[in-house]
Amino acid sequence: MNINNGIPLESLEMTNKIIVIVGSSGSGKTTLANRLVHNLNIKQLVTTTTRPIRRNEDHGKDYYFVSGIKFDEMVRKHEFLETTTYSGYQYGLTFAEVDKHQADLSCVVTDINGARSIADSYPDRTMIVWIRSTPWLLYNRLKWRGERFPTIVKRLINAFKKHEFFSPIKDFKDVSFTELDGSDSMENNFGIIYYKLLSAEYSHNSTYLQKLESETNEGELRNEKTLL
Repeated sequence: MNINNGIPLESLEMTNKIIVIVGSSGSGKTTLANRLVHNLNIKQLVTTTTRPIRRNEDHGKDYYFVSGIKFDEMVRKHEFLETTTYSGYQYGLTFAEVDKHQADLSCVVTDINGARSIADSYPDRTMIVWIRSTPWLLYNRLKWRGERFPTIVKRLINAFKKHEFFSPIKDFKDVSFTELDGSDSMENNFGIIYYKLLSAEYSHNSTYLQKLESETNEGELRNEKTLL
């Protein structure tokens, strides 16, 4: 049995789901994604950005860092599955990055529009995870991070404009959708996603076994007819 940090992983090795994590700033999206990557050995899809690289960041691990000219060229070549602009910088997830992990369980942090693009392109693989937050929770987390008050106000206004405090479930009725509480513990939210993955894998295996059983029965029936 394959175990990582005490968690059995063999039941997840057959799934190729894309866990798409969305939510407002400060809701815990990145922290949850890091926990999934570390504890379940999930592949994290790396996005491309025009933002300057920061200290302790690695190209190809945290982001693919490119110039604005290169990003625009990639847009013209239709290399991106989705793009967005945040704080004056461009971000995007390429089709190549998703296809590189087409046989793997993977995750990515994006916004609502990005999540919708992924769901449209990979409906059978997409699992939307929306982390519910409140203006008060966002304010406290940004304050705890040491953000200045004008920055906090700007982030709050931006979150309201993007409707980040309202559940987008009506926009994702065609794919798996899970709503988490941003004020809940990370351990609990992690456990919910792990349970969903196990359920998805069980459903996948059950469907496969039913199909295999059906094909076997049909084969036996054809053999019986041949003998008659």
